[in-house]
Amino acid sequence: MDGLKKINDTYGHASGDIAIKAEGEILKSCFRKTDYVSRLGGDEFAILAPNLAVTQFYKIKKEIEKKCTEWNKISNEKFSISISLGFAEFSKDKKNIKDILNEADVILYKEKQRKKSIK
Repeated sequence: MDGLKKINDTYGHASGDIAIKAEGEILKSCFRKTDYVSRLGGDEFAILAPNLAVTQFYKIKKEIEKKCTEWNKISNEKFSISISLGFAEFSKDKKNIKDILNEADVILYKEKQRKKSIK
């Protein structure tokens, strides 16, 4: 999630909890029923999506952005939610979950930097 610390610091942890739950629901609604959406902790989520093509990921990413924007318009909260996403593919060569998460993190942080440069 983008800006969870700021939400917690500005509006309190109850608002942070609302943001986390909203983001989790958005993620669950955008991925397939056979995918696993989990919160790793803090502002981090992980999704295990077997056989999801990269092109499908980008479509899902757009849908998540759309749903975050919609939530922000109708929520009546003082804060808005958004999320930066990274991804990594399993392969025969990449089986170690730490390596896969690290690869996804590299893409995630590039996305966060891109968003900061736009503002």
